[in-house]
Amino acid sequence: MAGNADPGWDPPQLSPIDEWLVWLQNSRKLSTATIRAYRDGIHKWEAFVGDIYTATERDVEAFMRRPRPQVSQPAASTMGRDRSMLVTFYRWMTHRRLVPDNPAFFAATPKVRNAQPKAIPDDIWVHFWSSVKVPEDRVWVGLGAFAGLRRMEICSVAPHNFDLKQHKINHMVRKGGGTFPVDYGEMARTIAYELPHVLPDVDRWIADVEDLVLARKGEHVLVTWDLPATPRQRELYSLSNEHVPSPDVLYKNLRRLIRNSGLPDGVFSPHWLRHTCATNLARAGVPIEIISKQLSHSSVNTTMRYVDNANRLKQWRAQHQGR
Repeated sequence: MAGNADPGWDPPQLSPIDEWLVWLQNSRKLSTATIRAYRDGIHKWEAFVGDIYTATERDVEAFMRRPRPQVSQPAASTMGRDRSMLVTFYRWMTHRRLVPDNPAFFAATPKVRNAQPKAIPDDIWVHFWSSVKVPEDRVWVGLGAFAGLRRMEICSVAPHNFDLKQHKINHMVRKGGGTFPVDYGEMARTIAYELPHVLPDVDRWIADVEDLVLARKGEHVLVTWDLPATPRQRELYSLSNEHVPSPDVLYKNLRRLIRNSGLPDGVFSPHWLRHTCATNLARAGVPIEIISKQLSHSSVNTTMRYVDNANRLKQWRAQHQGR
């Protein structure tokens, strides 16, 4: 009972970082993956700077430009995420009057130049797709190119997520925590109807999906690759089971397929499959809000880039046919 509590007991005091993380979780409605990313990033900042109360703009800029695992120079978007995290943290700190000003606010960040998504050009895609013969490879490549799944979603989707009658993927946790159904059958048929050269064998692909789902019934994941996801990857993407393959193995298998097709190594990356799906849906005239829902974009503004991408591709193709 409260009246019998020890008057000498004091509740444990949270550090400013832990208090900020609790505030984020309770007031900002962020996804679990985002909270984990913020927790990981802010503790790296604390270890980097030593004293969070006396940090300067130069400290913030040095932190953003620090080398990352396997990357000596981080991308502009990665540095921008670091700055955004620290701006939010120090805005909270200044509001609590723990620091006099926000050292991250005026920190210099390089301009992000990759805002325009990259779709695989039609001639490269047609050549590549015609060379993919193994059904399992056709399934996972198509889940990116026709259903718009991200690489980690391709690795983690399970047979039980598939509704083979409705041709939907249900109850799959996507980036940001949403579970909006993916109408992979309707998306593929829309692309095939409006852009038949992109997907001339849509019925065969949908049949390949069904065959693989039935063959893997009861398995933890649909696509079975040997390299498992790391604990860090499972934590970041809220993956509960240890059987999910690492996205690194997806890169490896895509390189193998590109090499087998005779195309230059690295001509496109796994994420280009998703960009291509969104661009082709826009080319097919699918309303922007539907594309946004199907690809689980956080904002329609993100999807609008693909409309512009589709228009540019249409203009290029018209000029190319004219020549």
